[in-house]
Amino acid sequence: MNVIETLEIFRLKSVLKTPYTFLCIEKVLAENYFEWINLKIVKHKESYHLVGKGHLQPIGCKQSYEIQAIFSPFFGGNRFESIKILNPKIEFHPKIHMYRNTSLCLYHPKDHFGHIPLFKSLQWTSEWLVKYEFFKRFGIWIGDEVKH
Repeated sequence: MNVIETLEIFRLKSVLKTPYTFLCIEKVLAENYFEWINLKIVKHKESYHLVGKGHLQPIGCKQSYEIQAIFSPFFGGNRFESIKILNPKIEFHPKIHMYRNTSLCLYHPKDHFGHIPLFKSLQWTSEWLVKYEFFKRFGIWIGDEVKH
């Protein structure tokens, strides 16, 4: 393990000790960048989650989408976010970047060290929707892809 990985482990332990403060910062950052989402911090069992919904219609998209975001350091692993399209319902398809639970695959974890802030995931959600509408029209997924 190198020094950067060691520092990231200590940072994550700090986040887990003060999750409410961490989520407050993530909430302010996301709402500062995106007016379309309403977020709140909720206690779930013994942990906290940042949850929110909103409507998003990126430039170039023909329709508006209802988005649900759940963000928590207690999910485990490098991924703190779970972002889903609630309406219109998008079924899982192996050719689009989506997990079987219908949460969006916005990036390859090996390409990013540590956690991704929620505001970046929300930005990538807009890009995902543009690629999805392209897929609906032409049947191919545009952009980089890693098989997983």
